[in-house]
Amino acid sequence: MTKRFLPLLIAKRDSRVINVSSICGFISLPGSTAYCASKCALESFCDCLRREMKPWVEV
Repeated sequence: MTKRFLPLLIAKRDSRVINVSSICGFISLPGSTAYCASKCALESFCDCLRREMKPWVEV
């Protein structure tokens, strides 16, 4: 989905990507391994995307 929409966002020039995560992206809780892992992955993905797209898109 990101690969599909980024060219459109870059072309517009005043675009933003907003991701909603959770505190579980930073703090792991017992019994929620999959949830915490997915939120941690989302945080990392957003961090990388923000750095790569900084000239064109606000993440």
